[in-house]
Amino acid sequence: MRNKMRKNPTISGDEFMETVRQGISDLPPEFRSVLDNVEVSVLDYPGEEADEFYHGQEKKNRRDLLLGLYVGIPITRRGSGYLLQNYSMSFPDRIFLYERNLRKYCRGDRQRLREQIRLTLFHEIGHYMGLSEEELEALETEGKGLV
Repeated sequence: MRNKMRKNPTISGDEFMETVRQGISDLPPEFRSVLDNVEVSVLDYPGEEADEFYHGQEKKNRRDLLLGLYVGIPITRRGSGYLLQNYSMSFPDRIFLYERNLRKYCRGDRQRLREQIRLTLFHEIGHYMGLSEEELEALETEGKGLV
């Protein structure tokens, strides 16, 4: 009932997943073409995959801090032997999006949530491509992002 009272109700779980899929589809071909062996997962909140990111913070303090996370070896840090070591049989790099944190951050605003899903996805793909937090923030500040 609360969502019906809002001016701009939030999106459903299916719409959330469709927004993620659309965000990947909307990437320019030059970015989509380098996404190899990358899994995108949507979780409610950060879990064990985020332990390294949090550097030992207590789990009870973690939930509201992280919207997305990239776990893997950025393509710019892969050595020449990386592909020779049968990369196709490697575990995939992973991008996590944290649905409840994203929803909370966007405070029920449908359009803001769609935009933030896309921004967070592009941000994490930027890490996969080897961009630092500072480089990504500069691109986002300039309004360029990855597209």
